[in-house]
Amino acid sequence: MAVVTVHCDDGVDRSAELRRGAGLRVGRGGGREIDVVASEDRTLSRHAVTVAVTPMGLIEVLSLQSVGSVRVSRVDGGVAAILHRGERVLLQHAPLDIVVHTSAGAVVSISLETPLPAAAPAPGHDPQHTRPKWMLRDVMTPAPGREWLSVAALAAVLTRQAKRDNPYGQTLRKQLESACEAWFGLESVSKGQLTTWLDQALRAVDLHPGGDKTGLLGDYLLDNGLLGTEELDAIEAELTARRATAPRNVHR
Repeated sequence: MAVVTVHCDDGVDRSAELRRGAGLRVGRGGGREIDVVASEDRTLSRHAVTVAVTPMGLIEVLSLQSVGSVRVSRVDGGVAAILHRGERVLLQHAPLDIVVHTSAGAVVSISLETPLPAAAPAPGHDPQHTRPKWMLRDVMTPAPGREWLSVAALAAVLTRQAKRDNPYGQTLRKQLESACEAWFGLESVSKGQLTTWLDQALRAVDLHPGGDKTGLLGDYLLDNGLLGTEELDAIEAELTARRATAPRNVHR
């Protein structure tokens, strides 16, 4: 199974789970039957790209974009394929970033991952039971493979900031992308990597990935008190400090 997330113009992420033999059609619509209308940009074809999982379990990307190309990249930045109209590629591994380029530039971004199976609940576990608070040190310096702890905490900090300061500002996902770059000292964070971290965090708290993942995760942490006010204040202060020492291109 693969999870495909289309990052749409309206700021909402639309996700779908693809099992073997299933596909997702993405484009502008406009009379053409597709599954996700990603943008109303006129340079985008009505049906621009199809992402599918073959019966053999391979990932298939088919470009139907009339003008421009579809770039398929791995999360490390390596280019797996550049496709023009009618071309397709079969790949074995995810995560992948898929970007539709038109004469107007990068118009559509799609992330694809093969999620880890959800952990089975322990005997006697009640998912409605109050969860223990997270430890600040685990968020500040997460163990390898648990970077999603920091990402989830940043989502909570940014959600709190948005509600407090500017509910109509930049989308939370864009804010989180910039915050992760500063927090981890990276020049850039790919959409695929960010989606992977968000999905790992959502699964860890038994939330179903979908929609505005950043806001969903941030609201959950705030509503359930997984991080208290003192911890959130400390993380917010640390984020401010890391932004101050980050490379200039991180401040977006």
